[in-house]
Amino acid sequence: MPNYSCTVSSVTPLNHNVYRVILSMEEGIPLSFKPGQYLEIIHSDNERSAFSIAQCPRQDAEIELQILRDPNQGTSVAVLSYLQNHSMVQITAPQGSCTLDNTSDDQPIIIGAASTGFAQAKSLLEGAFTAQLPQPIRLYWGVRQARDYYQLEMIDRWRQQWPQFDCIQVVAEDSTWAGRSGLLNQVLLEDLPQWRDCHLYLSGSPAMVYACVDLLAENQLFNHGNTYSDVFTYAPRTEK
Repeated sequence: MPNYSCTVSSVTPLNHNVYRVILSMEEGIPLSFKPGQYLEIIHSDNERSAFSIAQCPRQDAEIELQILRDPNQGTSVAVLSYLQNHSMVQITAPQGSCTLDNTSDDQPIIIGAASTGFAQAKSLLEGAFTAQLPQPIRLYWGVRQARDYYQLEMIDRWRQQWPQFDCIQVVAEDSTWAGRSGLLNQVLLEDLPQWRDCHLYLSGSPAMVYACVDLLAENQLFNHGNTYSDVFTYAPRTEK
């Protein structure tokens, strides 16, 4: 897997704890990758941390990442600190097989994303829109509190530009929230029967992904052949 040098162009907040990172390929040549893939950042003491590429391939040399600063997760804090204090960074890319390659035009696309799993979802969605895929596309985006959302204006634009797209926001722990509430896997269970023959993409932590898999499997709604997640590769387990 090739390594590349990138300039750290910017690190800016998207909300109270998520940062948008823009890297620029040093040679000015766009990174070749598929929507849904990720890269590894090589940071302090040669450690490697993986982050989804939050865009589809473009003509410019910029790469967007979205990084959650979680005080309980030392790696994310260390990576952000490294990026904020260094003008250059090494990356290894592209990686991952959770892409649009296996989709067909007649099957809906459902994406379940938790927190900054939205980064991978954004890449997949931009790829689907660029390819002008005609089938229904639904994003289920789960967060803990409503203030955890970001880039909602982008989602509103997508709704206007692409009639086959909709986003269902799911908030777990916010009594002031008027929309869908609860755990993401439960909401997927409620809605998935209408999308039984869909392609399902799951973007989030291993705990989130397997919680979705287990609940759907218990209710005969899990189709392994049409379900995609990088978790199945980097955190595999014996299927239930």
